[in-house]
Amino acid sequence: MFDSGERSAYPKPNNFGVMQPEYEKMEDGTIQAMIDLISFWTMGVSSTRPGARRAVLYQAHKTYKSYHPPYVVPSPFPDSFTDQGGVEWNFGFD
Repeated sequence: MFDSGERSAYPKPNNFGVMQPEYEKMEDGTIQAMIDLISFWTMGVSSTRPGARRAVLYQAHKTYKSYHPPYVVPSPFPDSFTDQGGVEWNFGFD
């Protein structure tokens, strides 16, 4: 039987977030995160581990888009957050 669903050699973008990056502390104090996917690998750098993870996931989405042009890369920034002063910031476009 013929399956007409779209197939790709690349993992689906919703799988990127569940992959555990490998972290390495660089000489300048920054942290490098790397995700090795089936068909490609990406790297992100930040001063914190969460920032490095966010950076590497963003790079993975951009790499995926380079092979699938219609794909829309999600923003690496949250729609809202509360700062240390307790002020809530909303950036959603609702």
